[in-house]
Amino acid sequence: MYMTDLFGFLILASLIALVVGLIKPTLFAKWIKNPTRKKVGLILGGLVFVFFIGFGMTTDTQTTTTSTEPAIQAQTTDSEPTSTPEAPVLSEQDQIKKLVTDQLNGQNNNKKDNLKSLEVTEQEGGGWNVAVEFNASDNLTMNLRKVGIESQMSELYIALYKSGKDIKTVSVSAYFPLQDQYGNVNDRVVYASTLASEEAGKVNWNADQSSLKLSILPGVWTTTMLHPEFN
Repeated sequence: MYMTDLFGFLILASLIALVVGLIKPTLFAKWIKNPTRKKVGLILGGLVFVFFIGFGMTTDTQTTTTSTEPAIQAQTTDSEPTSTPEAPVLSEQDQIKKLVTDQLNGQNNNKKDNLKSLEVTEQEGGGWNVAVEFNASDNLTMNLRKVGIESQMSELYIALYKSGKDIKTVSVSAYFPLQDQYGNVNDRVVYASTLASEEAGKVNWNADQSSLKLSILPGVWTTTMLHPEFN
């Protein structure tokens, strides 16, 4: 029998006894000395009150237990470790592409994507050929524009040849909007260079980064195209 059922029975029995005692208190002479309505009412009324309080406390306890069980179950469910999906393993070709896209992310100051095109192809016998085209940023003078292009080219060569990947050649072309004789403005190649692994292997890649970008690498790579305005 549940505690609430027991207290309910006791309350009901006490109420019946209280009513009977108030009508005929002498029936309780065996348990109460000199029973009167007042004495019987106080005693049995007190019992009713005690049983009623016990009934209320038992009900509250069961309600609290019931209400906390779902919360405990929810907490247990939430605390269970969730499996994190593993990142896909990139091929060496995709790793090389990521090196370039990370280097040329975002846009230049002409509101054009830095990266114009990218090709990574495997050559016969192994190794990778990398061809990159990017949109160069504008600058105050033609000389500063050239320095900015050479700096970006150098950063690409550094990222690729210091990666440890089997790269055979890297070709980089810089595009810039130019106006032709008819007044039309189009993006055209203004500077192009290439650096093969044979020459790259001779470079001290741990040299001062400023010197590496602005003097060492521009003096090592092969310039395959340079717009007359940069001469």
